[in-house]
Amino acid sequence: KTAESEGLLSVFEELNEADEFTISADPYYETEHFGIGAKTSPFQIAGVMQNGTVLTSKVEPDYRGEFKTLGDVVLPDSEVPEQFFIAPDKVPSWEYLKGAKKEKRINKTSGFEYFYTEGSMSFPDPLDRPARTILTGEGGSGASRFKHVVVGDSGAYRRLVPDELDQLQGFPRGWTDTGMSDGNRAFCMGNALVVGIPHEIGKAIARRHNQ
Repeated sequence: KTAESEGLLSVFEELNEADEFTISADPYYETEHFGIGAKTSPFQIAGVMQNGTVLTSKVEPDYRGEFKTLGDVVLPDSEVPEQFFIAPDKVPSWEYLKGAKKEKRINKTSGFEYFYTEGSMSFPDPLDRPARTILTGEGGSGASRFKHVVVGDSGAYRRLVPDELDQLQGFPRGWTDTGMSDGNRAFCMGNALVVGIPHEIGKAIARRHNQ
C-alpha cells in the first residue's frame, strides 16, 4: 500500500492494475521456458519480486520538481576548443550512424546472412531534454552513434567538452581537469556514476528509516 500511495523512492501514478506471475528458482528451467510463445514481455515499467512472485505495472512518475537538461550545462561555443567542432564534410557520417537502418550483413566466420536493424536517435541531441548515458567512448573525434552531438550558439555541430561531461555526471565543472588528456577525462566520466542519484536515494531511505 505504501508503494501505491508514496512510491518507492518517489510518487508515481499507476496506469493499470498490477499483473502477478511467478518465476522458478531453477535458472535452467526459466532459461528454457520463460516467455516461450509470448508476444511481449510480462515485465512492465516497474515492479517488485519477492520469493519468485512478481508484481509489475505500468506507471508514470508524478515528479513536479525541476528537471536538469543537457542545455543547462552546455557552454558557449566561444569557450569550446576548435577540435570539438565537427567539420561539415564529416556530418553525413554522424547522420548515418545516428539514423535508422536495416542492412543485410554476412558473418565473416560462418557466412551466415542476416539483417542488422536499429532505430534512429536524435541528431543533434536536444538541449531541452536530459542527456543520454555518458559512455567511456564519449571522447575522441571519430563519428559514433553513442557520442553526444549538440548545436551550440554558433549554429555549428560539436561534441561535448570534458567540463560539460563532468557536470552531466553531477560533478563540479573541471572535476577531471587534473592534467590528463581530454579523451581520458571523457573515459573517466563514462565510468562514473551520476553522483546526485545515489545522494537522492540515500535521502529517501533516510526519510523512510526515520518515519
